[in-house]
Amino acid sequence: MVSKRSPEFLWIGLALFLVISLNNEPVRALQEPIDEPIAPANYQVPETDDPGTLERFMDALLRIRPKNGEEYLQHIRQMPPALDTAARKIMELSPDPESLSYRKAAYMMLVAQIFALEQLQDDEVRRLLDEIDERLKTELGKTEAAGLATQIAERLEDADRFSLAAEAYSRFGPQLSENSLPEIASHGKRMLGAARRLGIMGQNLSLSGTLSDGNPLDWSAYEGKVVYVDYWASWSGPSLANLPKLVQLREQYGDQGFEIVGICLDKNLDRVRDTMAENGVNWPCLCEPEAGWNHPMALEYGISKVPSSFLINPQGKVIAVNLRNDALRKSLAEIFKNPPENPSPRNN
Repeated sequence: MVSKRSPEFLWIGLALFLVISLNNEPVRALQEPIDEPIAPANYQVPETDDPGTLERFMDALLRIRPKNGEEYLQHIRQMPPALDTAARKIMELSPDPESLSYRKAAYMMLVAQIFALEQLQDDEVRRLLDEIDERLKTELGKTEAAGLATQIAERLEDADRFSLAAEAYSRFGPQLSENSLPEIASHGKRMLGAARRLGIMGQNLSLSGTLSDGNPLDWSAYEGKVVYVDYWASWSGPSLANLPKLVQLREQYGDQGFEIVGICLDKNLDRVRDTMAENGVNWPCLCEPEAGWNHPMALEYGISKVPSSFLINPQGKVIAVNLRNDALRKSLAEIFKNPPENPSPRNN
């Protein structure tokens, strides 16, 4: 199954950690993407006995940015075996497990497995989780394996392997959240939130924070309402395309008890307000200037893509996750065909 995240998100997410090399120096080859169209030659492992040449080849593979779905599918088929072959050859040429070349090659073999995750059986995935876990237990590995832990959990969720994804989020989140590097610690907190999100169906959801007008959100005011919680951003095309549809739904069902609460992941409050005004958004929107993806409510529920959403019934229970367009319209039509006369109070 192809990942539901954009290819660009995957490459940037992994490169965030790969640029922290094994000796804490930037891997310069990863700092600029390869923009030329993908050609088969990109995936041919060099015939060489020089570990440095093979390392540069691996770095170049990870700099390739697919421009469309077809290129993405080609890349995801050809990159993992090429990466694995180059890494194994480096380990043969530099057999000292303590050498930088060997350690980087061993790391890249794990990267290759993560990018080929769709081909792995559940027991193979769990062995991969064990190996990443072992790396996280070492001082150096806390940095090395952080990107691997994040990527494997997210890719498992994207492949609808929710049980394994929850296992990965719950397993790695506590370790990463205690990392001394703020960037990695925030990913750990998001993983803990993602584990919480994967188990949230039928559970209470509670929101708090400051609205775009500067006032605090009064979550208790939504007791007895059907609430759609919309995570969005002004820089997200799908988010902006969704706003007019939500405006229509609120006009249609607002008198029957349908409410929307937005959570914007922009860092610029003025831009949030302008976007809301331009799109006729007249519902409350949480926003924390400069927080971005680290908005407390995004970390709380492990949000790593927009738009994302929760649909909450009058009792405050989550009844759907990531409903949009026709699926959301169908759900609301069903709910308000027979709305509850005396909804039970929420248990906050």
